[in-house]
Amino acid sequence: MSSKDINLKLAEEAMALQAKIGVGVVDAGMFAEFASKFPGFFTEKFNFIMGPGKADNKDCSFGEMMGVAKKMFDAIKNKSIKHVVTPVDDNTMSVQMIFDSVYTDAHGDEIAGTEGVYEFTTLLTYNADHKIVSWNQTWDTAKMDNMRELEKEANHKIFERNKVLFSEILGAWGSGAFNTTNPDAKKVAEKFMAEDCVTDARYNTENSSGFKVYEGREGCLEWCAFLEKTWAMPDYSMLGVYEGPKGECWTTGSASPLHIPTGKQMPFPCEFIYRVGFNKEGKCTYFKFYNSGAFVYMDSLVSENEAVVAAALAAHAAHGVCLVEPPAPVAATAEPGSDDAGEPRRSEDEDVGSLRCFSGLDTW
Repeated sequence: MSSKDINLKLAEEAMALQAKIGVGVVDAGMFAEFASKFPGFFTEKFNFIMGPGKADNKDCSFGEMMGVAKKMFDAIKNKSIKHVVTPVDDNTMSVQMIFDSVYTDAHGDEIAGTEGVYEFTTLLTYNADHKIVSWNQTWDTAKMDNMRELEKEANHKIFERNKVLFSEILGAWGSGAFNTTNPDAKKVAEKFMAEDCVTDARYNTENSSGFKVYEGREGCLEWCAFLEKTWAMPDYSMLGVYEGPKGECWTTGSASPLHIPTGKQMPFPCEFIYRVGFNKEGKCTYFKFYNSGAFVYMDSLVSENEAVVAAALAAHAAHGVCLVEPPAPVAATAEPGSDDAGEPRRSEDEDVGSLRCFSGLDTW
């Protein structure tokens, strides 16, 4: 078999696999499947071009390629994929791929006006070992960018709905509706929280085991009960609600925690972030709490042993979270973390303060 025939066969195999895996909604599961089956077609490092103007990396790894591709194609639903591979020369294959696709919103619903046929041309260059050393892919980027704008509009409507729901949750929480003193607390949790909701309140602290992940509605109530008997926030203040990725609600605020068992209160306010998601039915699916580094001094507040603070500082440093000495404000850059992160966008009709996120969130 000639070198051209071998490369043609490998290109056909790769594109057929892509067409098979790529049907459906592009999500983390799809990319995981690509990551498990595609690297063998490539050299360890290769030239990677997408666009025009989307990627140009002459020393790209497959993982880096997947990171770029995820931003380009996440949440697109491919109804069908067709491909044709044509040899250009012995080592170069031209691939025409036609996608019948539609964009989806945060709830997985198809977005009107985004349906259509999207064509891609990819030039694959092979080395003597028949591995891809160059991937050069072009398409109508302006068309797809316009579709992303329609997606943003759809998800912004979802955010506006979620913002109202989020406000209702905070109102109920502030009024004590989630507390143990309310005989109808379970009904409140059922009203606002999804059955499998996750309350993620992880935080490195020496004085309490209450800062952890709680599962389900019962877990949410357990977290509220912990705060009810342990920490009060008499000067609790919200600085604003911001639009995160896929309709998420991000909010930032501050409080000077009061330790209920001892009556001791922090002498300065500490900043925090909430990151909250809702499902299509309007139930909260996750409520994530990110405390600023200043919260570490809660350990000093309730312990006469200053070594406790040193240990907590070391634990935070291990997580890559930036800390400063009080009473200076916690400095931070907008680096929202996690697999589905995007920089929160300020809600334009909110009269709010500046958003100050915390570095290191992606490690939590």
